[in-house]
Amino acid sequence: MDWTAVASIGSLAATGAGTVAWWMFRGVVARADANEKDLANYKLYVAEHYATQNDLTKAVASLERTIERLIEAVNQNSKETRDGFTELHRRIDGKADK
Repeated sequence: MDWTAVASIGSLAATGAGTVAWWMFRGVVARADANEKDLANYKLYVAEHYATQNDLTKAVASLERTIERLIEAVNQNSKETRDGFTELHRRIDGKADK
C-alpha cells in the first residue's frame, strides 16, 4: 500500500469522524437551545401565574383587617344579645313581682 492510499483512507476517516462530531455537536446545541426556550417559557409562566411577595403581603394584610372587623362585629353582636337578654329578664322579673 502506498502513501497516497493511506492518505486517502486517513482523509476519508477524518472526514467521517468530523461529520459524526458535527452532527453530535449540532444535537447538543439544539438541545441547549430547546432547554433555554423551555426555561424562558417556564419563567414567563411563573411571572404570570404566581403572586409576588409584595402582592401576598398586601393580600394577607387585607385578610387580617377583614377578620378583625368580623371579630369586632361578632363581639358587638354578642354584647347586644347579652344586653337584650338582660333587659328581657329584668322586665320578666319586674312583671313577676307585681
